[in-house]
Amino acid sequence: MVSRPLGTIVDLANRLWPPALAEEWDNPGLALGSLDAEISRILLAVDVTPSVLEEARASECQLILTHHPSLFRQAGTLRQDSWPGGLLSRAAEERIALFSAHTNADAAEDGVNDALALALGLSQTHPLHPVKPQDRTGIGRRGILSRPAPLVQVAHDLARALPGTAAGILVQGCPDRPIRSVTLCSGSGADFLSDPAVRLSDLYVTSDLKHHEALDVRSAGELGLRAPALICVSHWAGESLWLTRAAAAISRETGIECILSAQRTDPWDFRVGDGDGE
Repeated sequence: MVSRPLGTIVDLANRLWPPALAEEWDNPGLALGSLDAEISRILLAVDVTPSVLEEARASECQLILTHHPSLFRQAGTLRQDSWPGGLLSRAAEERIALFSAHTNADAAEDGVNDALALALGLSQTHPLHPVKPQDRTGIGRRGILSRPAPLVQVAHDLARALPGTAAGILVQGCPDRPIRSVTLCSGSGADFLSDPAVRLSDLYVTSDLKHHEALDVRSAGELGLRAPALICVSHWAGESLWLTRAAAAISRETGIECILSAQRTDPWDFRVGDGDGE
């Protein structure tokens, strides 16, 4: 079994997803662990939760690499009965290191946004906001479909590419609307709804859209203003596609075994409605 020092893996991750690409408010990187620790098996997940930590322990993984930082929210204590401090305390007891690549992996080439663009079948992709002009790195992506397709077909194709969740996929727009130009932002992308590239695209794909944010787009279209159709996917599902690509890159460079978590960390368990409830 191949093993490498944690420091070697951290160096590789920082080359694949440079920390300089992270947003100022973000907190990616190594949250827990010794750089000298030997790593022979890595568990990859979108989030660190108690079930993911237990999966890592049961699978004898010495490192959990996630998209979302385990210390995204400040831990005021490491008491076992606290959150998120208790999770870090348990991880330390199990000698499981915690590392994340968040908005830096969103912005990186072949990162989270590119994985979502690939699932949509986009070509000629470019960042919505490149780090530098003509750069391949930056937040969000824009691209085109090889041939126009009705909105409902694009939504169904994306649903087949994503893991299922209780909420499924929400769609705003006429089902027959032809879609060619697409913009997207993995994770919570409501801040880009007013972006000119988003407004001029046929479709915008993101997660976590609120009532008024989506209603404003609909209302703009009803007034005859340029407005895209919307697809709102599960935050977890939309970002989980990147894990396969991340695991392949790490295994290729280090020879270390990488395992994709079987845990669904989408926070919703089921839904009622459409005749299912009272």
